Amino acid sequence: MKKKLKAIHLLSFLIFPTVSQAGLIPSNITVTATVAFDDISSFILDTQQADSFRIGTQGSQVNDGLITGNNPVNGSLNESIVISSTLGAQNINVDFEYVRYFFDVNLSNTAADNTAEFVFDYGIFQQVSTAVSDPFTDDAFADSAIALFDNNNLEFVFSAISSDINPGPQTVAKSGTFSFLLNPGESLSFGGYYESNLYSFGDAAFSSLTSIELALTAVNMTINEVSEPSSFTLTFMLASLAMGYRRKATHKNIAE
Repeated sequence: MKKKLKAIHLLSFLIFPTVSQAGLIPSNITVTATVAFDDISSFILDTQQADSFRIGTQGSQVNDGLITGNNPVNGSLNESIVISSTLGAQNINVDFEYVRYFFDVNLSNTAADNTAEFVFDYGIFQQVSTAVSDPFTDDAFADSAIALFDNNNLEFVFSAISSDINPGPQTVAKSGTFSFLLNPGESLSFGGYYESNLYSFGDAAFSSLTSIELALTAVNMTINEVSEPSSFTLTFMLASLAMGYRRKATHKNIAE
């Protein structure tokens, strides 16, 4: 069954947005998550990298392509998913780097008669910059892209920024809210990724600073009320009972 994203609202800020946490998750609700560094696709050679990724206090680090801790990190989404990435290099002559992370969230409503609305907040900060000594002989490029996909693999959040020998850092900061609605017994999964491409040639430098936080902020439970029988239905039921009683009485009198 297709589940549609219920709502999404975007707000932009000049500073990294903070994300609040949900209270106690009901016992018939399950929310689990996975976040991972894509060590197969990522390519780190000369870039100085100081990254971290975590779910709450369970986290790992990636320094210059080397992972310390678990990869992936799995856990219950009682606390935020956080990815923080710092990449930079200068005067490497020729340098091409690529970094990618991905995450998945699984939702389940095992309640017998309650509809559950899962409300999420996210915060994004991206800043990239490049510089060259001679734009005719040197070159540099940096970008940062973040996307969220719903359970039908449709993109509903996308944020990207790039710098191609632009003066000064290019910065984006935004936050938003979205929710999914699950009927009793339903479940779904959604996810996303962060990636950054970096390139330099000659007397050049680049940097990429990226942070993303995703948090479950509320689970709203609604009891599905069972509709009461209409007056017509009650009248029909009573009439049927009365006819059955009269038939039984008539049959008894004939037998006597």
